[in-house]
Amino acid sequence: MRFTCFLFLALGLALSSAAQASPGALCVEQQLAAAKFDPGPVDGKIDDATKKAFASFAAKRGLRAKVPLHEFSAMSYCRQIGLKISRLKRQWPSRKGAFDFHVGKGVDRQVAKRIQSQLKKARPRMAKFFKLELPGRDKVVIGASAGVIGGLVEQHTEYPGRSIASVARRHCSNKGGIGAFVLPGLAVFCVQPGYRSKNENWQREIDFVTAHELVHLVQTQVAGTSAPGSSAAAKLERDGPVWLVEGFANAYAISGRTGISAAEGFLFSNSFYDGKRIPSLKTLEKRSALHSHYSDVYDAGTIAAIDLVGLKGAKSYGRYLDILATGASWQAAFKAAFGMTPEAFYKRFDRRYRS
Repeated sequence: MRFTCFLFLALGLALSSAAQASPGALCVEQQLAAAKFDPGPVDGKIDDATKKAFASFAAKRGLRAKVPLHEFSAMSYCRQIGLKISRLKRQWPSRKGAFDFHVGKGVDRQVAKRIQSQLKKARPRMAKFFKLELPGRDKVVIGASAGVIGGLVEQHTEYPGRSIASVARRHCSNKGGIGAFVLPGLAVFCVQPGYRSKNENWQREIDFVTAHELVHLVQTQVAGTSAPGSSAAAKLERDGPVWLVEGFANAYAISGRTGISAAEGFLFSNSFYDGKRIPSLKTLEKRSALHSHYSDVYDAGTIAAIDLVGLKGAKSYGRYLDILATGASWQAAFKAAFGMTPEAFYKRFDRRYRS
């Protein structure tokens, strides 16, 4: 299985200038208009009029708006505006359903059906698990090749199909397997021909993959993400350490979705090291760790995430995302949500798992 999240940050992927509007931006504009703050044309495009209306709304309504309004923070602000004024939740895209599915030719129908059903079932459970209200209606593209995926993305989303096809090519290279990745508001699954016949555990594997990627969709809806072109330091400050991003996705997929207990989840992840020394979490903070310590980001991150759940419960991660959405640094959000600084947790992690 292959898991990669937020690739657009590393690639500097920008939204397409095509006709497709940004769902988050459209939601914010609709909410501002309903609240009598003129955002200009309600077209899903963030311009000076949108930013001015949003700034006026934030100042008058006491909404923290430290993070600039852009396409990758807009759905988070859509959520925050709705939580601030309940009637404006009517503009949440999720009111019309949680997902739009687009399945390409050549995809095994049973596999596609399993992905769709698991996402539909898992989303309300996950919202309850992390104690979060979700505003977005995510698009899900399922294809058997990078070319098909790129075409579906170009046709149905605000992202550039050619760029997404380039990313998807890496996830479609696992012959007979499945690959998946997430961008804000979009989950992509590449299912290779023959996947179901070659894998007797295909249902359980799909359940794991969908749960993992769904956590990433929730992360982008609640906290937003840094804009393309941000520096490595800015990405870390805005999005948090990659071990935490991927670790919680894995921890939920193992413990929250598949029925494995937290203790079993810990043993499952810890067994990957087979007596080898677990790396320091400090070395797994930046996005570059996905290239230099790929397996460790997931394995050590899962151990750390399960430990945090044991300390403060699953809802603490929802609180972490809520605080991150206000523009607080990830370190401040971590301390407020988990009751200790990252440095203190790193020391605890070293004592428990690395000594």
